[in-house]
Parts: sequence; C-alpha cells; structure tokens
Amino acid sequence: MSRVKILTLIAVCILLTVSLISTADIIEKVHVRTTTIHGLAVMENGTGTIVDINITLISPGDGKVYVSTNPLPIAQEGTYITSATIAAYVASILANKSLNNYTILISADPKVLEIGGPSASAYITCAIYALMMNKTMRDDVVMTGMIMPDGTVGPVGGILEKVRAAAKYGFKVVLIPYGEQYYRRVTGIVNIVREGERLGVQVVPVMDVREALKYFVNADLTIPKLTLSKVLNVNDVYLTLSETLWNKIRERALSKGLEIDNEIKEHVRKSKYYVAATLLYEKLINYYREKFRNLVLSGAFREIEDVIHEIKNNLSSVEKIIRKIKPTTSNLDILIGIYERVLTGKDAVELAEKYFMSGNYLEGTKALALAYARTETLNDWLEILYSIRGGVEIPEDLLKTTAASYLMYAKSTIQYAKTLIAPFGIVTGLEDEVERLEDEFDRKNYIYVLSRSLSIISTINTQLNLALRRQLPIEDVVSKFLSHVKNLAIYNTYESVECGLVSLLSISYIELGDYRLEKNNLASALELYETASYYSMTILSIAKSLGCSFEKLTILNKTSGEVKIKSELPSTEVISFNKSVLAISIIVLIIGIIVPIVMISRLKS
Repeated sequence: MSRVKILTLIAVCILLTVSLISTADIIEKVHVRTTTIHGLAVMENGTGTIVDINITLISPGDGKVYVSTNPLPIAQEGTYITSATIAAYVASILANKSLNNYTILISADPKVLEIGGPSASAYITCAIYALMMNKTMRDDVVMTGMIMPDGTVGPVGGILEKVRAAAKYGFKVVLIPYGEQYYRRVTGIVNIVREGERLGVQVVPVMDVREALKYFVNADLTIPKLTLSKVLNVNDVYLTLSETLWNKIRERALSKGLEIDNEIKEHVRKSKYYVAATLLYEKLINYYREKFRNLVLSGAFREIEDVIHEIKNNLSSVEKIIRKIKPTTSNLDILIGIYERVLTGKDAVELAEKYFMSGNYLEGTKALALAYARTETLNDWLEILYSIRGGVEIPEDLLKTTAASYLMYAKSTIQYAKTLIAPFGIVTGLEDEVERLEDEFDRKNYIYVLSRSLSIISTINTQLNLALRRQLPIEDVVSKFLSHVKNLAIYNTYESVECGLVSLLSISYIELGDYRLEKNNLASALELYETASYYSMTILSIAKSLGCSFEKLTILNKTSGEVKIKSELPSTEVISFNKSVLAISIIVLIIGIIVPIVMISRLKS
C-alpha cells in the first residue's frame, strides 16, 4: 500500500475517532408514541359528530406543542390551539414528568368549525398523560370538557348533542363536566344520565381529569383529603411571613387610631393572619376615603394632586426595583403578589384622576383611597421579598412562554364563554384587561401577565360554573363541587410546598375563601379556591421543569428576625443512550485507534 493511501486512511480514522468522541455524549434514543382520540363536537346544523384527533409524543423533545389542522381552527379565537398547550402543562404535572423532555404533535381533520373551542382539551390532557406513562387509552370511552390550569374540567356547550353522537357511533362511556348532567331546554330540564341510559351509553359526570383517567387508563390519581393545617405543618414559612404582613398593617392602622374589632382579633387568635389583614385593610381604605373626601369638601385640590403625584412616584420606584430582581422558584410567589399590587395601584390612581377631572369626586375619593392603601403595603411585601433565599433562577424564556400560553388561553376563554353564557351576562371589562395585558407582555412584564391571566381564567370559570350548573340544588354545589375545588387547591398547594415553594398567595387565598364561604359568598369563595389552585399548580409546573427535587422548605436564623428560605432544586435529568448505536460506536472508536497505530508502524518499517 502506498504511503499516500496509508496517510489518507490514517487521516480518515483520526477524523472518525474525533467525530465519535465529540458526539458520543449526545447520542440518544428517540421514542415516538401516538394515539388517536375521538373528540365530540357539534356541527353548524346543531347535530353532534365525532372528530378524530391524533396525538404524538416524541422524546427527547423541545417542550413545545405543535397543532396542525385542516382547516386552521379559528373559532373562539383559536381556543383549540391554546387549550392544547394548557393540556400538556397539566398532563406533565399529573405524570410527574418534565414537559421540556417532550415534543407534542396534535393533528385533526375537523368536520366542524366548533373544533376551535376547548371542549376536547380535557380529553387531550388524558391522552397526553397516557402517552407519557406509556399506557393505552380505552377506545370505547370518550369525553368532553374544558381543561383548567389545575386539572379541573370546565363546562362546555352542546352536551346533549354530544352524548347522542357518542351513542350513535357506538361508544360505551361518555365523560362530561360535573354539573352538566342536567340540561335546560325550552320544554324543561333533561337528565343527561338518564338520556344516556335510554340511548345505551353510560354518562359519567367528572370534576377533573384525575377522575377521567380512572376510566381511560385505570390510573388511580385520587386526591387525598387534606386540611390547610397539613400544609402549614410542612410550611412554617407561611405563618412567619403572613404574621409579618399582619403586624405591619396592624401598626399602620393603630397609628391612624383605627379600632381592631373582635372579629379581627379572633382571626389573629386562630393564626388566620391574611383574613385579619384583609379585614383591617378594608378599614384602612375607608379611613383614607373619608380623609380624601374631607380634602375635597374643603377645596384642598392641590393636596389631592400631591397625593396622586406621591402615589405615582412610589409605584414607579417599586416597579423599577422589582424589575431588577431575578425571579426564582422561591420568590416568584412573592413577586406575583408585588406585581399585582403595583398594577392595581396604577389602575386605581389612573381611575381616580379620571373621576376628579370629570367632577365625580365621590368615586374619585374611593379610587384614590384604594390606590393609596395598596401602595402603602408595597414596602411590607418588599421586606419579605428581600428575606427570601434559595431556589433556582427562572429563565426569562420560560416565563415568557408560560405567560404567553396563559394569556392566549385567557383571551380565548373569554370568547368561548360568550357563546355559552351570553344570555346570563359575563364579567365586564375583562376584554379590555386582556388588551392591556398584551401591552404588558410587549413590555416583558411576564410575571404580571401570568398572574392576571390566571386570575381572568379563574373569573371566567367561576361565571361558567355558576351559569351552567345553576340547575343543581345549591347544597349539591357546596357539598360536592366547591368542596372538591377547595380540596384540590389545598392538595396542589401542599405539592408546591413539598417542592420547596413558598405558596404564600395560594394559602392566603384558601384562608380567605374559607371566610367568604362562611359568609355564604359562594362565587367569591369558588374564585379564590380556583385562583389558589391555579397559582400553585402553574408555579409548580415551572419549578418541576427546572428539576424540582421536592425537598422540604425550611427557615434558617429565625431568632435573628430575618427569614431565610433554603430550597435547592438540583437537576435530575438522565440521558438515555441507544445501546446498540453506542456499542457500534465503541467498536469503530477502537478501530479508529488501532488502525493508525498499525499503519504508522508499517510506514516506519
């Protein structure tokens, strides 16, 4: 063999060896799993039908969901697309998997425009869970229902038509949102369960996808009955922080000469600090409203202008401060609370200005009092923010992606809700708020956008529940659905605390929800429970995508008065190698080393 050929062969072997060495650590086995589900829909002529939806799971992946349909679903602002992303978030939490490890492909050939709605999203959630857990979905069970951020199944339209379609196409079981087993028609109320029996199909109302998964894959995801005290037993941080906030507002109220009544004292005695602080906060608002009213009556409008200027400056200063703080898995909950208060204060002071300029001084003093009281509490929240330590920094891209998904879902949920409860009205102003959130998103205010989007979804879902489930006896709503939502909120918060998260807002909202329920304010209680559940599960999803280890959250240096939270979240990613490819690579690597040695020895000889 000539020297040129030998040298060429040596060069090729060396290049091959270097290439294998440099790429050996990224050789991975790609897993692809696919399932087909049968979505229930309603055609334009009012009859039910079936839409096949194909779902493919690829791992490893990029953490994204890709939706392909023909034609492109545009009904209800494309809710079908945005709800698929929320479905993936929820499924990954239930499966205890990181969504970042998967790519999800969803395709459908819709026969009806209504596929643009979110009524198949709970079904899609179950399918994604099954793929992640490598389980096979039962083919004789179908489902309709809107997925909510905590896994609950929201109400949808066309239940009766969908049940009839399921029976027509030979399915044995139809899962529907709890509360919609009664259907109001012009001729009266139809019992959907009995109608299903008449048609030869079993209709099962479910409250969340955990119940649905029992039917689809025989998965037991039963939520244990927990009390809030159970959460507090593993989260001594909450009582420390909430008591700190209470003491701050208490000192402020006493300095104004306000009386702390027996009801508030009783909540403090029971360590319900957030409820006590909320009630005292309302007293402070009334105090400032009276103070500003007296200024108006005395003609001291210059002083009113000074107050407005002071509020704006304080809000601007706080906003600059928090924008410089890096969000972590430990402080995100507190940052959300601060952002909410900043933006609420800005809204209130702008509203006050408008009222004063139009001469509506009564409403102007109300808005100004809210803005002033809200702004006053910001330093309290900043103080506890600075006391938080530990956690993992949250990448901006992750916050951006999450905020964008929930913003789009909030926007499309409003549009979808209009088609369901238009006769009963809907919360006004939410569409305008979504438009403002889009502006905030452009300003990269992702934390606030995420927070308010979740709140909007909670508000809409509450309205849907009250409107579409109105046929149920009121005691049934309280004893079953509302109790389930509360227990789910506590469970999701417990999971978050176990992951090392603070969960100050979630626990606070559950406490306040209990208080509102005691006062028989069902709508407020339901919305507070749902918001708490949404917050805890969404933040948990973010934390788990960063490698949450579920280490217990602890407090260090209690006696010093400074709260320090230790929360380490090490990554636990494992690379899965294709063993056959790796074996071949090792053999080639050995050849790549031996051949040059032999050739070089021949050259020398």
